[in-house]
Amino acid sequence: MKFVSTRAGERGAPAVSFGAALTQGLAPDGGLYVPEAWPSIPVAAFNGATSLPDIAAVMLKPFVEGDAIANDVGAIVREAFDFPAPLMPVADGGKLSVLELFHGPTAAFKDFGARFLAASMERLRLSSGAQSRDPGQRPLNILVATPAAQSPRRFIGVRAWSFPYFSPRVSCRRRRSASSPAGATTCARTASTAASTIASDS
Repeated sequence: MKFVSTRAGERGAPAVSFGAALTQGLAPDGGLYVPEAWPSIPVAAFNGATSLPDIAAVMLKPFVEGDAIANDVGAIVREAFDFPAPLMPVADGGKLSVLELFHGPTAAFKDFGARFLAASMERLRLSSGAQSRDPGQRPLNILVATPAAQSPRRFIGVRAWSFPYFSPRVSCRRRRSASSPAGATTCARTASTAASTIASDS
């Protein structure tokens, strides 16, 4: 499968693979990457898929087809979704239920996307030979803004990553929440020249 820019036209960005779209973020023309065509997944494809990682692997398979990490999608979702997302009934007879999305590292629904992103990017770097699992290698820098102060915790288990964290005020509470065994977190006050570094052991 290929991904194209939402601004695609005569001079639009060329179609790219899943891995390229993931690592580039925005297309060169400033657009967002979307699938060139949306796949149709038959219900029978989910036979035997009973866990969240199993279902996710079936859903994601057509999107990563032909990509360097296509054969790793099963391992990626097992690593990323290693916490439950239970469907809890709230009415008698099972007519109404709520899907709980707060059982991840930061108790937020964002844990699903962030952990999938982390696991995918790590394997893309490994497959290209640009990064090894050796924590002594050059880290991948992830910029984190104030609303995402908990973001580093979503990458627990991912080595050789660092997180520059920008905030107008860095309180003690924010400092503690930004600390993560995933790697070093640098906190910088954007309203002044003050900066401090929070490092945690991997």
